[in-house]
Amino acid sequence: MSETITLQPFEAGERRFVKASGVEIAVVNVDGEYYAFKNWCPHMGAPLGRGPVESAGNDECETATVSCPFHSWCFDLESGKSTFSELQIATFDVTREGDDLHLHVA
Repeated sequence: MSETITLQPFEAGERRFVKASGVEIAVVNVDGEYYAFKNWCPHMGAPLGRGPVESAGNDECETATVSCPFHSWCFDLESGKSTFSELQIATFDVTREGDDLHLHVA
């Protein structure tokens, strides 16, 4: 099932949480770029969207990342890949059209 959710843009450093197709998704603004990912860490099930978000070029990755609030496992926000293991998070496309953001959940 495919679903598109429309959101209003928000400030850099802020985050929003939405539910789509039965999945809780975190949407973050990192330096004007929007990223969306499943709000669940595959390591221990923590609410990943509550963890710290880093801009591209941080110590761990060349791209923006989110870290698990429980054990600090780091995930690339573009690819979803972990910097610590072979675990990966689900990521979703976010596009901007005029004054709206569109979150695409497949």
